[in-house]
Amino acid sequence: QIDLHGYPLEPLQEEEEDVKIDKSVINHCTCRKV
Repeated sequence: QIDLHGYPLEPLQEEEEDVKIDKSVINHCTCRKV
């Protein structure tokens, strides 16, 4: 399957992992702010 941008799903999974890391970092920062 291919996403809307035309990239295969396998590279997208890697991007999703990066997004999860970004979210965890953001959550960590927000927790520190609180």
